[in-house]
Amino acid sequence: MKTNLFRILMFGLSMIILISNNSYAQMYSGGLGTTDNPFKVANKVDLKYLSEHSEDWINSFIQTANIAFTSVDFKIGGDFYNSGKGFNPIGNYETTFTGNFDGNSYFIDSLFMNSETEGIGFFGFTGFVSSLSNISLRGCNVKGNGNYLGALVGNNNGEMNNCHSTGFVYSNISMYDIGGLVGYNSRQGIINNCYSMCDVIDSMDRSNVGGLVGSNDNEIELCYSSGKVIGEGIYSNAGGFVGRNNSSIINCYSSSNVTRTKDDGFVGGFAGINYNSIKHCYASGIVNNTGMYCSVGGMIAINEGTTTNLFWDTDVSGQSTSDAGVGKTTIEMKTQSTFTDWDFVGESTNGNDDIWKMDILGCYGGYPIFVNQNNTLPQISTIENGDACTNATATLNASTTDVTNTLQWFVSSIGGASMHTGNVFITPVLSQSKSFWVEAQNGACISSRTEVVATVSVCTGINDPADVQNAISIFPNPTKNKIQIQYATTISSVEVYNMMGIKLYQSNTNTKEIDLTSFSNGVYLIIIHDQAGNVFSKRVERMD
Repeated sequence: MKTNLFRILMFGLSMIILISNNSYAQMYSGGLGTTDNPFKVANKVDLKYLSEHSEDWINSFIQTANIAFTSVDFKIGGDFYNSGKGFNPIGNYETTFTGNFDGNSYFIDSLFMNSETEGIGFFGFTGFVSSLSNISLRGCNVKGNGNYLGALVGNNNGEMNNCHSTGFVYSNISMYDIGGLVGYNSRQGIINNCYSMCDVIDSMDRSNVGGLVGSNDNEIELCYSSGKVIGEGIYSNAGGFVGRNNSSIINCYSSSNVTRTKDDGFVGGFAGINYNSIKHCYASGIVNNTGMYCSVGGMIAINEGTTTNLFWDTDVSGQSTSDAGVGKTTIEMKTQSTFTDWDFVGESTNGNDDIWKMDILGCYGGYPIFVNQNNTLPQISTIENGDACTNATATLNASTTDVTNTLQWFVSSIGGASMHTGNVFITPVLSQSKSFWVEAQNGACISSRTEVVATVSVCTGINDPADVQNAISIFPNPTKNKIQIQYATTISSVEVYNMMGIKLYQSNTNTKEIDLTSFSNGVYLIIIHDQAGNVFSKRVERMD
């Protein structure tokens, strides 16, 4: 009898757990939150739910699609307005994020935060058992008024691997550790194979500000920073890579330009002040100081620790001295033999890990870079020409295999200013056929331009593009949730783009309905391909 009762109780408990996990899964785009079956984060709705439910911060998550915010999301009435604070940090001082988040090499675009809490970043506080991997923040705008500010993590106590940030990080007041990727890396934090290309501005006195990390108390390896670092506070430490280092940094570099504008502080091309160990690192950015009574160094302003094989560019930095490291000319910095005892590809004297290689294409300025950094020229993978009637616009499409590339559109094959950024380009009104050109850019590496043709025809017949366009009806428009596509001809594919040219949805079937519920308020471009080979576009507005 007791055995049967025990079995009944255990069965009931298992059903409760199963029901509980399934109910959680419904709040995300799938998964159970376990290591083997993580919650799937596919859209902004998933991110919002995660940020607002601290009980989930012990679980595992995986991003399954690119997620792009728009300015509308953060305005009054937007889903992420939050009284002007924008996105709510995942993890805080009381409840840290102790789970796993795998960005899966997808990006999160145009994140905005303006918080007054302690620990500001996409993740506010991470716990010592947390793991963040393969996360890419693009074009973020993160502001704060509280201790520990970083684009990705305010206060890191876990492990980070292969994470990146681009955009803008700005401290209003009362900030002590500010970094392009992480504000404060604690004694439990580990950062490996990460980079930041953020501009970082600090206005707080007695702070630590760095291109990658503001203040470091544990291990950082195989990381780099670029962009601008501006220290506007008195008695603060500013470094292109790290403001204050009190642990081990090995095999890292900074090309960040560093500027101090106030008196009584430390500014270095790589570190403001070092209390521990920095090994096999270099700095290649400008170091500028306009304050008085400041210690300035091309590599490190004040060194009270140990350093091994450090170098900085004396020509670019404008600094001939440093408290540690060896100054070299630009030509010497672009010569492999300069970097004694460094483990480069193709040599075994300094080890067989093949950590470094020279940037022979100049994508990163021609200096040493990591073996896993892509310094191959970006390529245009596909193009789609467009058709238009006389005195109408045409829709042109292009794509690149690397999501880190950006596409720029031009009116000529060489020279001239970019007309548009993004995968989808709607031409100006055309009276005749015209060629446009598109190129892929990744940092300083730029592909050759590829011609994309807009063919203009006089539309008089029943099969003309104008008649095809007019035969399509999308309703309701505007919509709160779903749109219906009414078209007698079989549709081969449908794509949805935001106005930045980022593809948010694709279906390769005869789609007649699209659910926009998870989309932010705004205008979207619907690209429709039919079996006859016609390609045409419709605009639709999503609004609550």
